[in-house]
Amino acid sequence: LFRRARCVLAGNAWLAEAAHTGGAQRVERFPTVVDTARFTPAPASETFTIGWIGSPSTTPMLDTIAPLLAEERVTLVGADPARVAFDAEVLSWSYDTEVAAVQRFSVGILPQAKSEWERGKCALKALLYMACGVPCVATPWGAVCDMINDGENGLLADSEEAWRAAFARLRDPAERQRMGAAARATVEKRYALEAAAPRLTEILEDIA
Repeated sequence: LFRRARCVLAGNAWLAEAAHTGGAQRVERFPTVVDTARFTPAPASETFTIGWIGSPSTTPMLDTIAPLLAEERVTLVGADPARVAFDAEVLSWSYDTEVAAVQRFSVGILPQAKSEWERGKCALKALLYMACGVPCVATPWGAVCDMINDGENGLLADSEEAWRAAFARLRDPAERQRMGAAARATVEKRYALEAAAPRLTEILEDIA
C-alpha cells in the first residue's frame, strides 16, 4: 500500500519512518491538528483538578498512575467507569461539551504504556489540553516528545516520583499559567487546523 501511494501523510516521526521503510515514494509529516478557534483557553478554576480525555478503550492507561490519582481530585471524560480503579468524576464524552470539560482542567494528563501501539499514536489528548492553555503532564513516549519541551510548555514524567513532582509543581497557579500560555502558543504555531488546511490543499494539488 505504501509503495502504491503517491504520497503518505504521517502523523508523527515513527509513522513517517514506517512509511519510508515500506517503500513509500513520498512521505509528508502531517501531524494531528486542533481547531484553535474552538479549543480556547478559559479563566482558570480555583479548584486544582487533574483531567483526562479519551475513550473507553484507552481507560486502562490510567492504571499506570492510579495510586497517585487516588490522592487527587480527578475528572475523566470519555472513560469506562467500570475500568477506573480510583474515585473520580467520570463524564460522558460529547462533541457539544468536550471543550468546556477540558477548560475545567488545571492539568491534563497523558499516561501511556511504552508499546509500539502507543508509539504510533499522535497524542491528540495533549494537543487538546495545550490548545486550551492547560499544561500537560505526559509519559515521554512517541509523538508527545515532539510536542512538549519539558518544563517549558508542559512536563514529562517517567516514574511515580516524577509524576508526583509534576503535580506538586503545577499546583502553583503562576506556573500553570506560564506553561499553559506556552502550550497554547505551541499549538497555534505547529498544530493548528487553520495552517494545516491550506498545506493539505497544496499537497493534494501537487499530487493531482
